[in-house]
Amino acid sequence: MIVKDKYKGIILCVLDVIIVFELTLLFLVIPSVKRINKLKDVKELTYEEKSALISEVNNKYSDKVTEVNDKYSKEETKINEKYDPDIKSVNEKYDKLMRDAKTKYETEEKDLLDKISDKKVEVNKEFMRNGFSKKYYTLYDEQKALESKQSNLKSELDKEVSTLETNKKSELTPYVINKNSLIKQNDINKANELDMLETNKNKEINNINKKVDNTLGITLEVLKIVLAIVITLIPIFYIIKIYNKLTKLHNEVEESWSHILVDLKRRSDLIPNIVSVVKGYSDHEKNTLKSIVSARNKVVNSDTKEDSILNNEILDKNIKKIFILNEKYPELKSDKSFNKLITELKTIEDDISISRKEYNDKVLKYTNTLEVFPSNLVAKAFSFEKESYFKTSEEENDNISVGGLIWEKKQ
Repeated sequence: MIVKDKYKGIILCVLDVIIVFELTLLFLVIPSVKRINKLKDVKELTYEEKSALISEVNNKYSDKVTEVNDKYSKEETKINEKYDPDIKSVNEKYDKLMRDAKTKYETEEKDLLDKISDKKVEVNKEFMRNGFSKKYYTLYDEQKALESKQSNLKSELDKEVSTLETNKKSELTPYVINKNSLIKQNDINKANELDMLETNKNKEINNINKKVDNTLGITLEVLKIVLAIVITLIPIFYIIKIYNKLTKLHNEVEESWSHILVDLKRRSDLIPNIVSVVKGYSDHEKNTLKSIVSARNKVVNSDTKEDSILNNEILDKNIKKIFILNEKYPELKSDKSFNKLITELKTIEDDISISRKEYNDKVLKYTNTLEVFPSNLVAKAFSFEKESYFKTSEEENDNISVGGLIWEKKQ
């Protein structure tokens, strides 16, 4: 069952790894490989080749800029040709009206100036003949009237010129507005087209510069692939490492347990000899010896680790009875063979104690690895189970050394 659980854990881990690998492949590795292939397809250029291509691009776009300027210059000429005649006609019309107004003013002004000059002469003559006579004042008033008429004539001219300027502006405004609007839009279109040419030129130059050295781009993409593989492999190697560590520790526990079994077998093999010696001195302890032999046979025939330890616990208690017989029958105590067997038994008990300590140390390391994070996740996935400690019974503290090993059942 444990083996099946371990295989189940292995299958689940393999499936998890496959999923992580496929996601990494789909979102990191494949896009990077495509970009690397694309970069490889780009031919690397020498500095001279790059300079020649850039010069060619500059010349090409310089010609295009000239074409655009010519195109919009012609468009502006068309706009001017459309509106300039009307504007010129309006200007000429009002220029003529202003000239006519000024000519009329100048003619009338000249006539008035002549009249004013003649009137001044008459006024002076009258003053020289008669002084401030009635006629003098009449002539003087006529002079002032002519001067006033001259002044009014100037005001009328200014008013007429102002009216003509207003009318001229009113007639010119629609033509000027339409013309300026079209020229402005023409300039905007020209600027947009020139900006687009500049952008396209810069793109072509950038593409040429990229062709100079694509090693860095390829290196970065390779690093991405390596990083993706490392990200995928780290958990895999970690799981393998923890699995191997747990397996190694578990094997060490089993190895230590095998040492204990060897010592326990030595003790079991020694017991029949001890029983045989004791039997020769006491015929009254048949039941005691029988229980010792029975306990020993159960130990020998134990199938599992738990059964072996539990049966050894029973055997420990029965072995204690041998030492009690030793105290009960002095002649047995003086038997050399018995003493030799007892000495050998004590040696075996010491070996069992050493093996037990080694075994418990191995179990402790194994248990710690099982319980700490994150190795406990791997242990659970692969169905590693806890191993129980080998502990001494209270009888080990007695003067009679019998080993007293008991098995602490699994929690």
